[in-house]
Amino acid sequence: MKHLIIIFCLLFPVVVFAQKWSAIEGRATEAVKKWQVNENGEAYYQVIVEVDSTSKKELFRRAEASIAKLYNDAKKVTEANDPEEGYILIKGLIPFSVFSLGSKVVLKAQHLLRIDVKESKVRIVITILSGSGEYVMKTNLGTVFPFIPKKKKKANLSERTTGKNFFAIHRSATEFFDSISSDIKYEVSSGSPGDDW
Repeated sequence: MKHLIIIFCLLFPVVVFAQKWSAIEGRATEAVKKWQVNENGEAYYQVIVEVDSTSKKELFRRAEASIAKLYNDAKKVTEANDPEEGYILIKGLIPFSVFSLGSKVVLKAQHLLRIDVKESKVRIVITILSGSGEYVMKTNLGTVFPFIPKKKKKANLSERTTGKNFFAIHRSATEFFDSISSDIKYEVSSGSPGDDW
């Protein structure tokens, strides 16, 4: 009886891990349908936000305010900002967390965020770049699973790692999109109480 209990205790984590992976694999495979791959093998995701009867100038202002809210130092990450042409280009790091050997690890993916603005419409595009540095993903997402099929029916360790990383990045990118979209639609609150006092 003791042997059965020991065997069960040894096998239980493997069964739980396999179930977790199959759930993540399914969600990653579903999430990848929202993404595209550019000619450099980089994964990108875009959202169009429509705001009726709002000028290009006002939408641009809202986009700038949203970026200032999202990044600690918006000036440091802004690569280009052209109100006349209606675009903002940001290069930064998007944090994402994964669990490895039972502990949470926070990694970063270098990304390029482009916001294009015109009358009553904003396009937000995030491209995940490969980068260098500690805790920065070094692989082009578009060249690995789940963007390309698994080599075998059962995913190998590398495919499981990239699948988990992709799904974590997808969640973080979705949070970015939700925050920017909301700020553009409903205007960012400045946090100041106003002049009525």
